[in-house]
Amino acid sequence: MQVIALIKEPKVIDKILRHLRTKGHDARAGLWAAGRPADAIAAEDAAAAAAA
Repeated sequence: MQVIALIKEPKVIDKILRHLRTKGHDARAGLWAAGRPADAIAAEDAAAAAAA
């Protein structure tokens, strides 16, 4: 893999991660990363957006 850019803006990073979650991709750092599955996080984001 080749790094072609470094993204440091939090809003841009959040938008990219949110997009990956909605597509069902887990953007964590590999198979060893622990935590909730991406679909659970996406469901929480959708619920929060609906409540707002």
